[in-house]
Amino acid sequence: MATYVTREDLAAPDTLAAYGYGAEEAQSIFDNTLPLQNYAALRAYSGRAIGVRITSAGIAGTFQRDDNDTVSADNDGTIIVDVSNRRWKRIFDDVMFAAWFGAGGDGEVDDTAALNGLTTAARALSKRAAGQPGATYKISDTVNINCNADFEGCTFMAPASLAVPAVKTSGTTAGGQIQF
Repeated sequence: MATYVTREDLAAPDTLAAYGYGAEEAQSIFDNTLPLQNYAALRAYSGRAIGVRITSAGIAGTFQRDDNDTVSADNDGTIIVDVSNRRWKRIFDDVMFAAWFGAGGDGEVDDTAALNGLTTAARALSKRAAGQPGATYKISDTVNINCNADFEGCTFMAPASLAVPAVKTSGTTAGGQIQF
C-alpha cells in the first residue's frame, strides 16, 4: 500500500529542514511559482525555482525558466535574464502589453524605447502588441509599429521638432493589422 505525504506533513519545519527548504521556498514550490516583486528582483534571483510570479502592477505575470535557452537577449518584457544567466520567459497567450516593456503611458516619461521594444518582441514572436486605452505615450523618436498592433484609444505625443514620422507603420505580420 502506498504511503502519501500530505501538504501539512511536508510543510512541517523538521521535514523542510531535512530536504533543505525554508518555509517561504517550500510554499512557493507548492504554489509552483515563487513570488517576486519586479524584473529587478527576477534579474537578481539565483534560486532553484522553475517558475516565478511577478507581482507589481502593470508587469504582473508568470515566468517559466527555460534551461534550454542560453542565448536569447533580455527584452524587458517577455524574456528576463537572471544573475545566473538563465532565461525566464513570460507565459501569455496572444497579446503583449506596452506596460510589460516599461511604457508608463502618462505623457510625462519618454516611452519610445519601451514601445519599440514591445513591437520588436511582438513581431519576433508573431504576437499582438497593445497599448492601454486612454494612455498618452510620450515619444522622442520614431516608434516603428511593424507588427499586429492595437493602440485604439491611445495618444502619441511627440515634439514638433521631430524630423521623422513619430509613428511609422510597416511590415505587419501575415494577416496583421494596426488599429488606432
